[in-house]
Amino acid sequence: MRALDRLASCFALVLAAACASTGSDSSSDGPDRVEREVTEALRGFEAAQEQRDATRAVAYLAPEFRMFLDGERVERDAIVRQIAETFASLERLETSFDDVEVLPLGPRAALSSFAFRDEIELAGGETVRQRGATTLLWRRDGSRWRIVYAHSDHRPEAQ
Repeated sequence: MRALDRLASCFALVLAAACASTGSDSSSDGPDRVEREVTEALRGFEAAQEQRDATRAVAYLAPEFRMFLDGERVERDAIVRQIAETFASLERLETSFDDVEVLPLGPRAALSSFAFRDEIELAGGETVRQRGATTLLWRRDGSRWRIVYAHSDHRPEAQ
């Protein structure tokens, strides 16, 4: 089986597992509600980053979270350390999530994608501007939405 076929098969299995639900897709759990709740969770995640609140940001990550970040696979523990160390070392972080799209996959799963722009002031006074795109796979755990998987690419902003 070609690598692309294996990838497509794996993606289909992940989506099927994420979309599996117990109970019906009643209006209280319908796509509009999922979209609204995930958008709200995404905005909370964005605010936690801008406020450099590592504890709050990490709380959005599911225990099995993993990420494909700038071409490298990264496990949850490494991301948690990176968030804590990075947030503590910054003077200022301004971030915006734009062109947000939320695609409900079922009553307990959704995919979000957005473009981001960051302006980061480092402890030494240097300012770094970057932008990129991120896709997040969300799962409802009880009453809250958590990020199971992320894919994000950063690139420097043209000066």
